[in-house]
Amino acid sequence: MSHKEATATSLQETTQSPASVPAGSPTSKIGDIPRGEQIAKLAYQLWEQRGRPEGSPDEDWFRAEEQFLRSTAG
Repeated sequence: MSHKEATATSLQETTQSPASVPAGSPTSKIGDIPRGEQIAKLAYQLWEQRGRPEGSPDEDWFRAEEQFLRSTAG
């Protein structure tokens, strides 16, 4: 599975309708975009910045999640 496919799969798994997401949950909305979607987009950007290498998408996902959490903390 390519990085793009894995990111798309993660995005599909974490994107939920607003009615099904309780406030304060990890996938609750921040702004107008669910957390998982924001992280998936950032992970894809990080992967592109690294030259779209083959391999595990986990590295970009974890970096994106860390950046997202730092940007929303406080």
